[in-house]
Amino acid sequence: MNKDNIHAPLVSILCITYNHVDYIKEALESFLMQKTTFTYEIVVHDDASNDGTTDILKQYKSLYPDIFKVIFQSENQYSKKVDIVKEYLYPCIHGKYIAICEGDDYWTNPLKLQKQVEFLENNPSFGLVYTDINRVNEQGDVIDEHFFKDDPFSFCKTVEDYLIYAPFRAPCTWLFRKELYNIKEAKYIVGDLPQLLDVVAVSKIYRLNEVMAHYRVLRNSASHFTEIVRYYDFMKGIFKIQMDYAIKYGVSKKIIYKIKTRFALESYNFAVVENDKQQIELANRLLKDHPKVSYKFKVVKFLSQ
Repeated sequence: MNKDNIHAPLVSILCITYNHVDYIKEALESFLMQKTTFTYEIVVHDDASNDGTTDILKQYKSLYPDIFKVIFQSENQYSKKVDIVKEYLYPCIHGKYIAICEGDDYWTNPLKLQKQVEFLENNPSFGLVYTDINRVNEQGDVIDEHFFKDDPFSFCKTVEDYLIYAPFRAPCTWLFRKELYNIKEAKYIVGDLPQLLDVVAVSKIYRLNEVMAHYRVLRNSASHFTEIVRYYDFMKGIFKIQMDYAIKYGVSKKIIYKIKTRFALESYNFAVVENDKQQIELANRLLKDHPKVSYKFKVVKFLSQ
């Protein structure tokens, strides 16, 4: 990478990390291996790691002072509900485009940024481009190859589609235009869905059908867990985003009904297990005559009474 124009990078790579000592080097090296015709910067936020991650970041900052901007915290900001993006990352961004990759994921193709930038430069109606991924476990073993090859939500194009189905789009692969970055005050259970909705509302998105990153599935993370109560809380958190953004973008009552019924169908058994009477009652009303309500659902419904 040419360092001469580092003060005017075309791409800002944003990396949020916390206690990723076993993974952070792989992520950082995957950023540095990018072969580009333009300059880029790497902005890392370390949320008071206590496992050695901080020491590794200091080493990279020392080795590449013109490329790395590292923000170290003495207290964990996430636990204090601080908006890390708004308060710490966004003020450091200089690029026209933004790439995201958390400290436990990593890129696998040295031409990832180059191909994505070329696509966005040549397609002004598109606001975001992402790629295919392999999902890997904590040890780095591949558990799902070409995750988006048979994507059941490939039909999603409009903001209404994304509101109803809330499809996963692997933020560790994203490159998008800086002016589309969501730096709102709202705090949600995840940040990628609100960002995706804001992009899709005003532009198109595109997938490069090449695996260019590995997305790591950890046992303890914001979106992966085995406890029923935590998964149900996650589902409710996604539903809140869908409803808030349905209001934000003024979608029709028909779309809102689809969002509610889809959530009711997917969450009903969890609501029964957690004895969430309010949600059970709402689901019973919404799904009373719904064609997709199966016999299994009716049995669970009976047991919950």
